[in-house]
Amino acid sequence: MRSILLFDGVPVTPEQREDAAQKILFPVRRARDESAQLATAFYNDEAVRAGRQPSRPRRAPFYPPGAIESVLERATSPKIRIDGLDVVPATPTQTARVEGLEVAPTRGVVIEGLDDLGVELEHARVEIDESNRRDPAVVEKVNQRVDRAIIRHIEQAARDTVKAAVEAEEERSGDPIGWARVLTGAESCGFCAMLASRGPIYKTEETAQRRGKNQEEDKYHDGCDCLIVPVFDIDDDWVGKDAWENLEQLWIESDGRKDFEKRFRQIRDDGDVDQYIGAIDPTSSGGDPPDNGADTAVTFADDPDDAEGIEQEFAGWAQERTADEIEAVTRWQGTDRFYQRVQQPTADDAEARSVRDEMEDLVYSHELAQDRELWRGIRSCEATFGMQSSDLESLIGREFTPNQFTAATSAREVAEREFSQPSLRGGNAMIRVRARKGTPAAYLAPIGDPKLAYQREVLFPPGISMRIVGVDRSSTLPVIVVDLWRSV
Repeated sequence: MRSILLFDGVPVTPEQREDAAQKILFPVRRARDESAQLATAFYNDEAVRAGRQPSRPRRAPFYPPGAIESVLERATSPKIRIDGLDVVPATPTQTARVEGLEVAPTRGVVIEGLDDLGVELEHARVEIDESNRRDPAVVEKVNQRVDRAIIRHIEQAARDTVKAAVEAEEERSGDPIGWARVLTGAESCGFCAMLASRGPIYKTEETAQRRGKNQEEDKYHDGCDCLIVPVFDIDDDWVGKDAWENLEQLWIESDGRKDFEKRFRQIRDDGDVDQYIGAIDPTSSGGDPPDNGADTAVTFADDPDDAEGIEQEFAGWAQERTADEIEAVTRWQGTDRFYQRVQQPTADDAEARSVRDEMEDLVYSHELAQDRELWRGIRSCEATFGMQSSDLESLIGREFTPNQFTAATSAREVAEREFSQPSLRGGNAMIRVRARKGTPAAYLAPIGDPKLAYQREVLFPPGISMRIVGVDRSSTLPVIVVDLWRSV
């Protein structure tokens, strides 16, 4: 999200929020699906251990673009607080300038150390508008807010999945299942720790989620990392049992809620919180985050085509494809340009939405085993980039996060012959892509229309990240060099 905010600025209008939401919508949807899958595995481990039936695989509930737009609106309203900034001198009737921001004196501005020479601003509340929405301090603060909210939305898919699985098991067996709140990491807050110290006393999932009287709607706050886990039998070794007993002991030793929360925060800040952590968050697959293109150096194999390597890598994958996936690919490749509907399906276009879901599952079923060199053709630089081909160097360093599927080919001559001709407005060009190891991708040649296999189409999901790192003019057509990687 940070790269989008840095490039486009913080969205302050409904149109800007809608555009920003579209750029991260499909990565968030995919992350929610993965969250739901991990949560199903977590539930099934607990259910099988308790002698219950495992749950069927579940997808996350539909996630509309409006959810992200609401996050962006909340993240920019009301005024945001900017910490640790220096300001130039200002009288109570003047406007202080804070690192390029115009901050009018208000009750939201806290000034310390006032003297004749100037003031140091501990923190200021500023209203975001067109004049400051690209300011680095504003971008960083909004990015923090958005990240915390989006993570909550992703984790909510896991919580909803476990809830649905338990409700289905209760309906099947007729046996009630208890619930407990379990902490998962050092970010846990004191209030949630207090709730976790109560153990599996909750009769329903809604009760366990409640954070206080008349606060049912605030079930999980932004930044909250706790889980609500099913407890089939309190005497069993359920996830979080040891942590609950330790939290319960801390409660006994404390003088009420405020003292408990104070003690817990101190323990957490001292880094000695492991004894109170009851579970690894099942919404996280673990491991290091992907390399998001920090290394901008571009190197390719000597062979201008990577076709043979692609064929070998996807040989086994192609044999595992389902009939529904193959049918979706065939529909995607149809000569009626159905793929355009799939790229931007409307709410009432059930067929396009169904094919898009199948295509997303297909693309995310494989990650590239190594960096791969691929190609795209551009017929109109003006339509694609809004400029003439002679000005392409001005794109170097820019990053993009397409909200649609991105297609490429392992055969340069196909891209040049079929997808860069004829030359239209602004001139034509080629794109030379290095798709990084670990990027989700599908190879359509062995599973799609045999007549189109020669195109050697490789498809990437919505939400991948692309950075333009150079322009090569040594051949007939300018070649835009692009790095491509998985952003989420």
